[in-house]
Amino acid sequence: MKEIDVVMLAYTLDEEVFAMTTAAIHSLRASEPEIHFRVLVLESNVKWPEMGWNYDAETQVHIPDIPFNFNQFNNIGREMTQADWVVFSNNDVVFQPGWCSALLKANAENPALRSLCPVDPKAKYTLPGTFSPQVTYQIGYLVRVTFTGWCFMVQRSVFAETGPFDPRFDYYFADDDFAMSLRKHNILNAAIPAAQVNHLGHITSKKAELNISEKFLQAQKTYHAKWGSQRLIAWKTRLVDYFLRPLGMKGIIRKIYRAQP
Repeated sequence: MKEIDVVMLAYTLDEEVFAMTTAAIHSLRASEPEIHFRVLVLESNVKWPEMGWNYDAETQVHIPDIPFNFNQFNNIGREMTQADWVVFSNNDVVFQPGWCSALLKANAENPALRSLCPVDPKAKYTLPGTFSPQVTYQIGYLVRVTFTGWCFMVQRSVFAETGPFDPRFDYYFADDDFAMSLRKHNILNAAIPAAQVNHLGHITSKKAELNISEKFLQAQKTYHAKWGSQRLIAWKTRLVDYFLRPLGMKGIIRKIYRAQP
């Protein structure tokens, strides 16, 4: 049986969040009976042991002894796991049947695809015509379209080339930074339309108390210092995606970037 590690981040503040994470894990296991998912939940709530909540017997929960940092938590999860493929997922994802098999099939067709992303057909960025029905995968690095930071699967060997996730991005720009790192090291990333999930969207973060503007601006400054102008990066990403994508994504990149703040 194929074994795949899953690193899932959670901040369990109440029963609603616990139920959401439980549903994510349940849908994950039910989605692929022939795949053994080894789930590791990185829990931010240090009071977790006192709450009396428990997932299934196979799910491991680890509470890091550092404040929440999106990339650093993912690094901890990566170091605690060992399978050839590792999934990094939010806890607000519902997995549809066959999603992971579709990712593995794309890699079997093209072994150069070493970073793979499922697609949420209901996401606001997945507009009609985004993905051509004639293709099994769409190569690109456009965050929220061809690279979905809320759920992606990577070959462990990728990190020997990219290094660990950059802990300077504790939440904002974490997806953008990793997508840029993949592109820098010529590691092909692709979205797989047949690999479908539903992303419920930021339920936990809405409950958490964050100084959003301060954190965002600091991350933006760090990102600019590392990679350069956001506008130039956006233009380069559009250019790369234009040459990598097959026919069927007419104008979608331009529309998405216009929609972004």
